[in-house]
Amino acid sequence: MSPQSPRTLVVAVLALTSALGLTSPGVPTASPVRVAGHRRFIDHFDVRTFQRGNVHTHSTRSDGHSSPGEVASWYRDHGYQFLALTDHELRVDPDDLRELQRPGFIMIAGEEITSAAGATPVHVNAICSTSTISGGLYANRESALAAAVAETRAQHAAAIVNHPNYEWALDADTIHRALSGSYGLEIWSGHPLVHTAGDVDHPSHESIWDSLLTQGDSVTGLAVDDEHDLDAEHPSMASLPGRGWIATFGGDTTRDSICDAILHGRLYCSSGAELRRIALDRDSLSVWVTDRSAVVEFFGDDGRVLATVTPGSSAPTPYGFEIRYALRGDETYVRARVLVHGRGAAWTQAYRTV
Repeated sequence: MSPQSPRTLVVAVLALTSALGLTSPGVPTASPVRVAGHRRFIDHFDVRTFQRGNVHTHSTRSDGHSSPGEVASWYRDHGYQFLALTDHELRVDPDDLRELQRPGFIMIAGEEITSAAGATPVHVNAICSTSTISGGLYANRESALAAAVAETRAQHAAAIVNHPNYEWALDADTIHRALSGSYGLEIWSGHPLVHTAGDVDHPSHESIWDSLLTQGDSVTGLAVDDEHDLDAEHPSMASLPGRGWIATFGGDTTRDSICDAILHGRLYCSSGAELRRIALDRDSLSVWVTDRSAVVEFFGDDGRVLATVTPGSSAPTPYGFEIRYALRGDETYVRARVLVHGRGAAWTQAYRTV
């Protein structure tokens, strides 16, 4: 075999690194294939602290089975940092439950605006609102949705489109026609009757999210309990707590900080899996997972799977195993979904490129 020049050796090493999916030592990465004039992420951050909370719960003030105090106490005592009670047609004032709050656990305002277009339910959560909004009867789903979101925004609150597959009320085209600007969407719900996964004739909530993102909408994905029952004799038919949650970025456990993070989509959401760190720079999205068996999928336009990566034999860091997606350059957005066997999933937001 003839001797190789240093340049040839460098090229060979780089080719092997790319083939193994490693762009830095020990970090499993989706191999980048650069294109001319490649796009870059708009945002950049490195988040290592989170506040866990729930923004869809019910009490005896509407159709829940436990008192507001009992509901708030359950979340406080199970390690949550914040909670919104979102009873139907009633804004729950956080100060009503002042005695249950303590450093590290706060209440934020919420209401489930309960409208209808004929017999079709259209529900929107107003989070961090200042007064009760209430829904109404509308000629069509678009007008019901637009009215609820407009009234929520008028209070500088976060508007979340709830469980679109509940009674198959909302599809991506209807939501897209009704709304512009930024809004939230429940992409996963613990309520057993809202068809989070869709069926043979209807897409999942997560697929609806991708359809809206592909059409250019600015949509924050959230996971929720939609809790109605703190305990139940038949759990499979009950809306129990602790199934779905969001984790806001950084900041502190104050009402202003939490509300601002929700309003601007600075959060990840989960049905059980946990992220310890998320970082975004101009060319890559990284998540840190704690379970070596985790499978991390990266999605782009039209919900297309861009890459599937596992920790493999990589060495853990103080934040767990880093998994990185490096931009190829033609993506308009990228989001990550982390699957952990027996512990559900976690979703980052979709991050835009330019």
